[in-house]
Amino acid sequence: MRIVTATCIALLACATLFSCKEPRIYAPVPAQYIVSANVGGYVSATAKANYYRISDGHLDLDTTQLRYQTLVLTTTLAFDVPQPTAKYNEVADLRLNVPGELLPHHNEHIGSGLIDSGVTDVTVMVDGHLYRWYFEADQSRSSAAVQQFVQRLRQYLD
Repeated sequence: MRIVTATCIALLACATLFSCKEPRIYAPVPAQYIVSANVGGYVSATAKANYYRISDGHLDLDTTQLRYQTLVLTTTLAFDVPQPTAKYNEVADLRLNVPGELLPHHNEHIGSGLIDSGVTDVTVMVDGHLYRWYFEADQSRSSAAVQQFVQRLRQYLD
């Protein structure tokens, strides 16, 4: 009986040891470009959204879209207003450090919405594939990397 009990305890210990998974760590991924805008929310019907494109060495702006339109096809934007180099330098590193954990969540709303706050609409091109996310106002349940990424986009690109 002692052998059976000892064997059961040993098997239980092994099962417990091997069932505990470490949280997956995602490395940041470089993007060919990032398109970002704060859209939606409580705004006038004629308010324009500032869509920014961060690409290699450039930060360009498109102001042709109305702010309340949240599903703009980013491939139709003109990006015809070049931004100063100083502003590009504030966000240049974001293009090379997109949180890798976002890639499996293409086309999803991330975070919790707050009434009339809108979303941060982000499209990135990574390895020839487009990914798009809609970041809600409350990112408190997102990882630190995602929170920092979204906060910097909101801070410098609106």
